[in-house]
Amino acid sequence: MAGRIVYEELPGLDALEIGSGHDSLWIRGGLPDTFTARSDAASARWRFNFIRTYQERDIPQFGVHGGPAETRRRF
Repeated sequence: MAGRIVYEELPGLDALEIGSGHDSLWIRGGLPDTFTARSDAASARWRFNFIRTYQERDIPQFGVHGGPAETRRRF
């Protein structure tokens, strides 16, 4: 079976999984690394790096080239 792979999509955490009283799910998002970060600053840094990687590596694979992420408009 050489060369065969299976992709399994894993969704992020949701409110039913983590229980009530965790308002940080709405701020930090449902991905485990950002949700369980030690601080809000660490979570924000993780999200920034995740988005930057997407912009610089993944989007150009679709044929869209816009230069470094620092020069792109941030929302």
